Amino acid sequence: MGVGRDSPARVGAGIRHVLQASRDEGHCFLTEDQILKNCRELLDINNDCLIQRVLRQLLEANEIKNRVLTSGEGAATECYYSNSLYFDEAYVSKRIAQFVEIRIQVDASRVSEWIEKYCKRYEMNLSHEQRVSVEGIARSSFSILTGGPGCGKTTSTKVLFRLLQAMRKIVVLAAPTGRAAQRMSEVIGSEAKTIYRSLEWSPKEAGFKRNEEDPLKAEFLIVDECSMLDISLAAALLKAVPLTCQVLFIGDPDQLPSVGAGNVLQDLLSSKCVAHFRLTQVFRQAEQSLIIQCAHQINRGEIPRIASPLANPSLWKEKVDCLFIDAEEASQEQLRFLRRAKQAISTNDQCRCTASPKNGRTGLGTDDQSGW
Repeated sequence: MGVGRDSPARVGAGIRHVLQASRDEGHCFLTEDQILKNCRELLDINNDCLIQRVLRQLLEANEIKNRVLTSGEGAATECYYSNSLYFDEAYVSKRIAQFVEIRIQVDASRVSEWIEKYCKRYEMNLSHEQRVSVEGIARSSFSILTGGPGCGKTTSTKVLFRLLQAMRKIVVLAAPTGRAAQRMSEVIGSEAKTIYRSLEWSPKEAGFKRNEEDPLKAEFLIVDECSMLDISLAAALLKAVPLTCQVLFIGDPDQLPSVGAGNVLQDLLSSKCVAHFRLTQVFRQAEQSLIIQCAHQINRGEIPRIASPLANPSLWKEKVDCLFIDAEEASQEQLRFLRRAKQAISTNDQCRCTASPKNGRTGLGTDDQSGW
């Protein structure tokens, strides 16, 4: 095509491609060393000075962006972004900071009294953690509710939703996926939509209709399964949420992060600037599930003992919900997975300091409402 191997135009296209491709692996940014390494492999050239020079030219032309991040040890690292991810990350940070500064006036004694009456009426027993969470979320402009499986996030959310209804607030329920939205609708008893549907995605305009000019009509937004929330979707969502609306993110930070770039839930928790309510008590009915038992054992660093139905066929009849199917030989797919896992573990510390992977899933009647 008449383009030299070491042409600045070719190198520039290679740098832009490397940054774009990195978002498919979950990264918001790459360091200079990572860009150099990837460009050497992609372009088949061994001229770091040329790549660095073109990198500076792209930066000066505003075709890419950079930030200087400081690690826990105080070391500064220059990081490079594609423009869209840079602005999305900056917007999410700015917007949440605006929410955090807002103070919500709520009669705490009245909230506590309502929760007591509601639980007594419907024979519910909230743990101390759950009660504190519901009361705290009601008076927070932006908050996060986390907890492992079986710790009562769903029950807490149901009580919070009824409380907000009693307070005559317009509540919008949303989740990143259709399945999560459907489950949210079933357990709360009110319609929940996917974030895309809530923001009214327009294929014609290749964007959302709901934004800062035409925000959501909501006074309280509850978003479930926020571990699946990537930085671009989070930015689009927050653009459509007015500052007069309270926001609650719900999720389990120990679940897999989003498929897209960024790790919004974990980053917000690490920042420690957002009100965080964490549920840790596993309820008795949940403890009967081996899946939940194994999940909490893994979180504690313990290796769960999972029975094999091949060794004990009676497990099939007992309908045990967590089984281990073993095989005499590993498949090629399993071997490839093990190699990737070993590689990920060995480079985990390095990635955390550089690429920062995934950085940078009964209603109240009229009497109840009038009783508020």
